[in-house]
Amino acid sequence: MTINFILLLAESANDPTKEPEVLRAMLNAPLYAHVPASDDSSRLRFIQFIRRDNGKTVLPIFSERSKADESAAGDVRVICMRGRDLLTITLGATLMLDPNHRDCVFYPEEMEALLREGSAGMAINRTTESTTRVAVSSPRNIPAKMASALRSMYTKLGSVQRAYLTIVRMEHDFHHPSLFIVAIARVEERERVLRATVAAIQPHIEEPGLPIDIAVIAPDEETSNCLTKGARIYRKI
Repeated sequence: MTINFILLLAESANDPTKEPEVLRAMLNAPLYAHVPASDDSSRLRFIQFIRRDNGKTVLPIFSERSKADESAAGDVRVICMRGRDLLTITLGATLMLDPNHRDCVFYPEEMEALLREGSAGMAINRTTESTTRVAVSSPRNIPAKMASALRSMYTKLGSVQRAYLTIVRMEHDFHHPSLFIVAIARVEERERVLRATVAAIQPHIEEPGLPIDIAVIAPDEETSNCLTKGARIYRKI
């Protein structure tokens, strides 16, 4: 299983569609993390750090002992746990896998879905920019379970201001509409909202009976963006 996980990691660098497979393999693979070199606390405490590029706090985890040792540099202890156990204990933290070797971040919403459903990703168009569109409208029937899951997640996340479900018909394929999930959030929260949205709809992707796309747009884009002309399913109180 360890070899499979590491091979999948390498393959996913050039093939993002392998991400769901990577996540599933991670549950049973050994993972490594840092803890204080000396700690008299009765609780297991993990080392975290603040990213220089965005100021976000992340908890580093590692796919191999050698990578964990390299990063520790003798200043902290390295522990090994089965992936599922480590992800359960650290639930709520933003995880960064092999931070010195790849830019691979997992958000709490994804890990919660992974532990609950066994997967947090899917083959879905996750888009953040507009392309040519001919017609937009509200869904005739709101996918109730999907909408409920999104409302619950957005309420917990706190960074989404509003969300819409919009039917989009593209100029080059007018007779095959798509369902756009559109979230309004600050630019710096875009990646987390995008990935959390994917995780939330995982059990409900068949409900609309349409291809699904996701857009996360900034608040100042909302009034001019055609994607917000659908049915509003969430508004931050």
